[in-house]
Amino acid sequence: MFFRAYAFSSDVLREASAWRSKKGGGVLLDLAPHVIDLLLWFFGMPESVVGTRARFYSRQVDDYIHSALTFDSGLRGYLDACWSMRNFRLPEVSIEVFGKKGSLTVTDDFLKVDFEQDDGTRIRRVIYKQSFDTSVSFLLADPEYTKQDETFLRSIEERSLPSSNFFESAKVNMIMDRVEESSREVKR
Repeated sequence: MFFRAYAFSSDVLREASAWRSKKGGGVLLDLAPHVIDLLLWFFGMPESVVGTRARFYSRQVDDYIHSALTFDSGLRGYLDACWSMRNFRLPEVSIEVFGKKGSLTVTDDFLKVDFEQDDGTRIRRVIYKQSFDTSVSFLLADPEYTKQDETFLRSIEERSLPSSNFFESAKVNMIMDRVEESSREVKR
């Protein structure tokens, strides 16, 4: 039926002269690409993108963006990205998908499924990050980064295009451009 997604952090909580509040494109280029990439992976390219943006602490860049996305399938949802949210010591990404028979929630820490089967049986399951296989053949940094490195090296060896590539990144940039072009700044 619809989805809602966010990327929040507590990086900018006061007016300052730090680079984040002056350069780099604001929250749209800092936090939003991570959740946009996931939305593209889940649902494909949106047909329509409309956004708004706001500055709370920064003078030259946006601290918050809100965007409504519509897909060819009829799916609609929204994305919020804000680096001025209190109590988010680490950046957090969440996507919730709501259907007629239940919901799916994906975060950095867990996957939660709650749905009703055709026979009326309710299925509720939470799988935490620790339950997923994070074994790697070598360790350069955290397993997540090493898995990216393994995928890249495998694509070179197999002469194939990795799933994370320039073309997929260009789609994320296109969505960010559409958010920027369609948005108006909300005055505080």
